Amino acid sequence: MLDHLTKSQKSLYYALLLNFITIGISVTIFGATLPQIIDGFHWNTLIVGFLMAVSALGSFLASVACGHLMQRFSNKLLLVIGLSILSGSLILFGKWPAIAINTLMLFLLGAGTGIAEVITNTVVVRMEKPGESRLMNFMHAGFCIGAACGPFAIGILTKISVSFSSFFSGAGVMVFGICILVLLQTFAQPSATNSGSDSKSNDDGKLPWHHPLFWALIIAMFLYVGVELTYNGWIAEFAARYRDFTNSQAAWMVSLFWIGLLAGRLLLSFVIKPRRQNLTLALLASASVVFYTATVFLTSPSALGPLYTWACVFLTGLFFSGCYPIIVSILGEEYQGNSTAIGICTSAASLGALIFPFATGAIASAISLPTTILMIAGVDAGLAMTAILITLSRRYRPNR
Repeated sequence: MLDHLTKSQKSLYYALLLNFITIGISVTIFGATLPQIIDGFHWNTLIVGFLMAVSALGSFLASVACGHLMQRFSNKLLLVIGLSILSGSLILFGKWPAIAINTLMLFLLGAGTGIAEVITNTVVVRMEKPGESRLMNFMHAGFCIGAACGPFAIGILTKISVSFSSFFSGAGVMVFGICILVLLQTFAQPSATNSGSDSKSNDDGKLPWHHPLFWALIIAMFLYVGVELTYNGWIAEFAARYRDFTNSQAAWMVSLFWIGLLAGRLLLSFVIKPRRQNLTLALLASASVVFYTATVFLTSPSALGPLYTWACVFLTGLFFSGCYPIIVSILGEEYQGNSTAIGICTSAASLGALIFPFATGAIASAISLPTTILMIAGVDAGLAMTAILITLSRRYRPNR
């Protein structure tokens, strides 16, 4: 899978993989510790939704800015800045109960994550072979490893009364270690025969606003991340409040969701064939609707107990798995690794993360959390239809 890369590029890829693992841990800590945070700070679902939205706002603004800053500054410098911001915000979150301080920390957490995500996606897209998404799928499988292991560890440590702020501090220390590792890497210019990590040869910063496919990819990214983070952010609270799971078991539900994502992305890294990305995206998005809905809509049969809920959560993650990396890979293939285009697409993801959690928090306060999650399943159906449109537009479009 990495045979076409130089030695320094392989080293950089592995460093970015470790970076994505720690980001996966960082992003899912909030959802996994949400029952503890609500009980400890006495926040309601509206406040929680607002805080999720603030984090997403930081990610959105940073993603937009990063796409443009990459035209002026090196990827290495921007990534180190992003990881430094992420590390500091994680270490300080939850140290004080003041909403204002924690709001600022979550904003910076989102900003650091957004910068790191744009840089990583752009670098990996330029390493990818034409028509493939294996490196991107494997990179995002690393994200899933962190996203699964973090909540799993939280579920275990919660039993011995470790405070939720300690989890955030531990993640911050790990991110700082990755920041040091990135400083040791070489973001080298590519050879003539190999796409590279810091190339700007195909990157003039111009955005293809006149292409319907570009808009479809933006919409798909917006819907996917909004739906995914809503599920990730609220599944632990749903399991604890409506399925009578303990806080530890609820945290493990988040891990199970990301284990499903991990399994799917590892499978796609080695199985998906070039030029089959379009169909894969449409099939995965369509199948995810079924199990997303089933998690809440159907009552767990008494004979199966929690096994039914576990299966739905795992399968939802499994079918979500390829959506994000395939969308980014299609974007990179169509627009030659344009960093500004990738930044805009990533910012659309952040916009979804901004709007959906806040909206679901407000709706859950007014109605109920299960009903809210079920409403988001309808948005997931919209994602499936957008994925089908992307498939059809790439297959039947006229020559550009």
